[in-house]
Amino acid sequence: MGICVKLDKNIIVTDAQTGCVKLITTVKGAAEFLKHLGMLYKAFSVHQKHQVVQKLPLDEVIELLKAVDAYLKRSTDEVMSLFDKPSKPMGVKFL
Repeated sequence: MGICVKLDKNIIVTDAQTGCVKLITTVKGAAEFLKHLGMLYKAFSVHQKHQVVQKLPLDEVIELLKAVDAYLKRSTDEVMSLFDKPSKPMGVKFL
């Protein structure tokens, strides 16, 4: 498996076994995703073994989770808007 970044815009993943080449996202999109993943880790105090981590107050945790939730909903809506017919993502329940 290989990863290539083309012109600072696209990430391309190649799989020699299956002969697949996939365009994943722009670098900006990947950075935005990783930023929100970091927010989720921070909210739940995910850290490496023996690393000291500061516990956040509950109101800050709630704000982080709201930001992650809004990002995921916005991203899902943007992807779903690309399809011609109405659809919903598999395994996702919207309340």
